[in-house]
Amino acid sequence: METWIAHHPMARHRLVDDEYVWGWLDEHRHAFPHAVGGGDQQPIRTVDMFRYCHLLVHGGLYVDLDFHCLRPVDAILSSCHDAVCLGSVVMPRPVISSPAGDPRSWLYRNSIPNAWMYSPAPGHPLWLLVIALAEQRRSDPWVERATGPMLLFDALQAYRRSRSGGDLGEIPGVRRIADACDVRIPDDLPPVFVLRPEVLYPLTWASGHHRSVIGQFRTADQIDDRLMAQVPVTEKTRAFTYWYGSWRRDSPRP
Repeated sequence: METWIAHHPMARHRLVDDEYVWGWLDEHRHAFPHAVGGGDQQPIRTVDMFRYCHLLVHGGLYVDLDFHCLRPVDAILSSCHDAVCLGSVVMPRPVISSPAGDPRSWLYRNSIPNAWMYSPAPGHPLWLLVIALAEQRRSDPWVERATGPMLLFDALQAYRRSRSGGDLGEIPGVRRIADACDVRIPDDLPPVFVLRPEVLYPLTWASGHHRSVIGQFRTADQIDDRLMAQVPVTEKTRAFTYWYGSWRRDSPRP
């Protein structure tokens, strides 16, 4: 967290804790009645939904706590204008002849993480689609597909297939969420930019060597020069995450 504040001293920062997440979603439950997961579901589902809902209502930059900032991202954000900006991570691409159960198919759908997301203003229609698709997947047992990166990947593909705001509004749930949040869906849909992997996600858990580096970060008492030297940083890299994965713990919400 301190690295983001140090590189963006003029920005407003908020540490989002459980109290804020559940309180905010309770305040906006009329617009997002399905955002809070049931008692038998992992809390990460609610946390994921909060990200999308909050970006729809307020805009701004969302960043996970296990993201280490190396350089300012101001230039990236200022170039987005009306576009949502997302990162990408290297994942193996499926081939045309791959069977339905080929791991490369679901790995590639994790290539648009939800750990760093920027929306320059409230009301970007991508979030309407993400939230609507998540409502359809409430019973999906797979967290990544229900509310995580696979959801974001699938929503982005559907968004890019929509030729107009009218097309987007025909997708089940989108119009209801837009009306509940007083969001107008423009006929000309604003763009979504996806950054190259080296900008934000130089470490990928799809690589055996990178998994070893990630494991060292996860177990280290502090981030030192020895660890930092193992991150494949280029002049384009602005930040990196070491994928701490605390959400996988099945502990109840505090």
